[in-house]
Amino acid sequence: MERISITIPDGLLQKIETRADAASEQAQLGKKGFRSQAISGALIRYFDGLEEARQRLQTLFSPDELTLIRESLSGKTVDNVRLLWALVSNFLELRIPLLKATVDGSGLVQRLRELDYMTLCALLEYQDVAPKKKATGRKLLRLRKVG
Repeated sequence: MERISITIPDGLLQKIETRADAASEQAQLGKKGFRSQAISGALIRYFDGLEEARQRLQTLFSPDELTLIRESLSGKTVDNVRLLWALVSNFLELRIPLLKATVDGSGLVQRLRELDYMTLCALLEYQDVAPKKKATGRKLLRLRKVG
């Protein structure tokens, strides 16, 4: 097992400490090592859940929808994954994609609003790690909004 050093926001550190304290009390041992176990256990669960959700993306969205989502997130920082739908909605309002014939924009936004947290995280992760392919060979047309 490899040791690493990471920077953790205070609020998250407090949650880790709470879990580590509870685990050390259950084991009736000192606190040493339980912080690391709490972090690694949480990361294992997160990445297992993320992988499961990532596999579902292919059944939840068409290639054109995934491309449109990727385009709408390109270059954006997502502070709240639950608002991912709003970035896609704004993109649809400001851009006129050639994929319009194959993507129901309002339906896509509604489905994004209904997704569970882990699937939203998987979509965000997909944006970062998925191979960049063009959907059905079409490009998105970038136009300025008039009026």
